[in-house]
Amino acid sequence: MHPELAHINKNFRIISQYISDILEKDILNEINPDHLSPSKLSILKILYNYGPLSGRDFADILGISRAAASKSIDQLYKASLVNRRTNSSDRRVLVVSLSVKGSEVIDMYYNKRNDYMQENLGVFSDQEMEDLKTLLDKYIQSSVLKSKDIELVCMVCNGTYGSNCGLNAANDNQCEYLIKKGVA
Repeated sequence: MHPELAHINKNFRIISQYISDILEKDILNEINPDHLSPSKLSILKILYNYGPLSGRDFADILGISRAAASKSIDQLYKASLVNRRTNSSDRRVLVVSLSVKGSEVIDMYYNKRNDYMQENLGVFSDQEMEDLKTLLDKYIQSSVLKSKDIELVCMVCNGTYGSNCGLNAANDNQCEYLIKKGVA
């Protein structure tokens, strides 16, 4: 075992927890629309990246029950963050899309997140940033690509990272997500 492995593992855990827990909560507290929870923010992010989806799709993507998905969607609808309509081909299916207000919230979220990341990474020189990017791409290619749930990672950018995605570099610069969607 490499002597630095334990230290690196701890640092990954700290970074992961910081980004997923602390940073998310700080951003939510700043933009604070209707006391949005992290789980409801996830639904808005999914809509932002995927476009309109059914409640069943949400349940499948998030790994929750349809009842839990329906309850969250209802709360987002009451807060005017999503729109609902019946599917034209099957009136039993409810299709959910991001409302104008929901789009504004997501835009605020991503802008604020970018501000935080720029501030936090501002301590690095240009060369250190390039080295960090290279090392993170290499780590992503050697670990994340092995995951059976790669869609959970790829849905984050909806193919917008293009050649900047560390996952694409290991796949001949082809976006696996867009390939599966039949777009690429």
